[in-house]
Amino acid sequence: MTEKVRKNLEGLGIVAMVSAVLAFVLAIIPCVGVIAVAPGVIAIVLSLIGLSRGDRDDSPQGMIISGLVIGIVATFISLVQIVVVAKAVEHSGDWPSQIEDLIENFEDRITAEFGDSDFSIRIESGEESVVIDGTINVGNDKAIEQLEELERLEQSGQTAAPDPQ
Repeated sequence: MTEKVRKNLEGLGIVAMVSAVLAFVLAIIPCVGVIAVAPGVIAIVLSLIGLSRGDRDDSPQGMIISGLVIGIVATFISLVQIVVVAKAVEHSGDWPSQIEDLIENFEDRITAEFGDSDFSIRIESGEESVVIDGTINVGNDKAIEQLEELERLEQSGQTAAPDPQ
C-alpha cells in the first residue's frame, strides 16, 4: 500500500471520528439531539467508505470502525429523540390551553378559597413580646393602602401605626 493511500484513509478516519463525536455530543443534549442526525449520517457514510477502501489495502481501521460505531449510536439516540418528541406532541391534547385557563383563573380561585382572613402575628424576644392582629380583605383597596402606609412608615423609621379608619 502506498503512503498516499494510507494518509487518505487516516484522514478519512479522522474526519469520520470527529463528525461521529460531534454527532454524539449533539445527540445527548436534550432538544438539540435532532440536529445530530446530519453529522451522524456523515460519519456513517465516511466510515463505510473508509472500510471499503481499507479492506483492499489491509490498512489499520481502528479510527474508521470507532467512527462508524459512535456515528451509529449517535444517530440512533437522535432518532429516538425525534420519535419521543413526536409522540409527546401527538399526546399533548389541549394541555397548553388548560394551563392558560389555570393562570387566568388563579386570582379568582385564591379569592374563592381563602376569602377574607384574620391573622395574628406574635413576635417574642426574651421577655418582651409583640402581638399583631389584623384582617385581610381580598380586593379591599383600603387594606392595600394601609399596608403601603405601614411600609412607608417602616422605611422612614417611624413607629406610629396608620389610622385604621
